[in-house]
Amino acid sequence: IFAVNRIREEAGTSFTSKLEGMFRDVKKSKELNDEFNGTSKAKAKAKARVNARARKIEVEKEIESEIENKLELEVNILTSTFWPQSNSREVDNKIIYPEFLKVKKDEYNEFYYRKHSGRFLNFTSTFGTMDIKIQFKKKKHEINIPIYGGLILLLWSEVDQRDCKFTMKEIEEKTMIPRNDLIRNLQGLSVAARTRLLKKEPPTRGI
Repeated sequence: IFAVNRIREEAGTSFTSKLEGMFRDVKKSKELNDEFNGTSKAKAKAKARVNARARKIEVEKEIESEIENKLELEVNILTSTFWPQSNSREVDNKIIYPEFLKVKKDEYNEFYYRKHSGRFLNFTSTFGTMDIKIQFKKKKHEINIPIYGGLILLLWSEVDQRDCKFTMKEIEEKTMIPRNDLIRNLQGLSVAARTRLLKKEPPTRGI
């Protein structure tokens, strides 16, 4: 911040306006995320308490389980005039998310528009990441992965689908990830030795 102030003093606001806008976005995003996730946890806690009592089970255990499994969404608000953009809105709007992510996305939209009714949110999937817990045979791992990679892995999220096989065309149809991005993420998930989480047939380097 000090460096930005010095540049503004020396060169004027025209040289620092975008950078200052970026800093404001980062600060505002943190405030919104804290409020949104705090509200979501409070709602989940209340719902868990009602459900637990209705089923006459141990209330506190049920609440802990509900909260632990609650999805947290952290959104970085990037004002389009301050930040570089990648995909067009048309591409972003075609991406297919699992239902539980759609619900969370809609919750955030509703939360944000209550505060900023004159603005428009476009979820840009190329900039984000997911934290996903994966249960292997002997151990559970938590990984951080780009959103596109996460959407691919979540195709196997149902227990009865873990032995399923998908062709690249099927994955493309189920996620609507752009072809070049899909190839790059599949290479990371099924070819690169250190990040391989999926088995590929045939086991070659090509996709």
